Amino acid sequence: MNPNRASHSRITFGDASHLVLGGTYIAYRAAGSGPLTVLVPALQENSLVFAFQLRNSEKLGRVVAFDHVGSGESDRPSIQYRPVDYVRYGVRFLDKLVQEPARICAHRDASGLAVALALLRPEKVTTLVLVNPELLGRSPAGGIASSFRTIEQARLASNNTRIGQYLSGLRISLDARLRFWRIARAARGRNEALRYSSLRNYLALPGTKTIGIRMRTHVANWSEWTSRLSDVSVPVRVVVGQRVRSKCAFSLRIIKNEVHRSEIVEIEGTGWYPMIEAPERFEASVWGTIPNEGSFRPGAKG
Repeated sequence: MNPNRASHSRITFGDASHLVLGGTYIAYRAAGSGPLTVLVPALQENSLVFAFQLRNSEKLGRVVAFDHVGSGESDRPSIQYRPVDYVRYGVRFLDKLVQEPARICAHRDASGLAVALALLRPEKVTTLVLVNPELLGRSPAGGIASSFRTIEQARLASNNTRIGQYLSGLRISLDARLRFWRIARAARGRNEALRYSSLRNYLALPGTKTIGIRMRTHVANWSEWTSRLSDVSVPVRVVVGQRVRSKCAFSLRIIKNEVHRSEIVEIEGTGWYPMIEAPERFEASVWGTIPNEGSFRPGAKG
């Protein structure tokens, strides 16, 4: 058995399909027919956070959600997990699977990847929807994120000594627990549709901690894409949970100032995972009509 191949024994929701991209298996889930929307989970998360939207695809059109390289049911190759790696696999995924212009909906720290896809494959993107965006490489760290960055700096200063590796491992473990806690809280009362125990199992899969350490070492390099928002030629819609809007304020301000045409939709009473907490309102916010979708071009801000 390939040690870098994700185990499927713990999956409790749906069956994933796979694409082979450069010898690496990338898992995805697809449902429905009609206009295409590609759902991009946060880095180190997986397609199951969009379980409700996959189940409601009859109303939403064709919906495709994929697992990033190193996450979910996708392979875990021994690479550095730099932004260029995520972008390379994202572009290959679009090239191989997407044959028509699609809406790209990205969650949290995958916003930089969505921007990269819009810039590198503009003919395949009609609209960007950024959900609770975190513009890696630009957003200042705060709260727990600030503590994590301090730990990462200690690791780098230790030149990969055992104590440095331990500190980084501690940070990734805390981050994984925090993500699971937020997902579990969002899914409370919805167990029949989303078995979030499988999400916890995802976070515990072998290699997750090592991948997280490598990914966070290169976070600043996402500025290569997040600094080019003004070059995006398609409309951008930002969907933000009302309870976490203040935590996304820095990214929202950047998007408002730099994107030629953008709009912000707030979902009342939701936090980091509005697609789970309030799926109907989330779907209305993402799939609702966007004026001149697919026809915006750089010009005067509107």
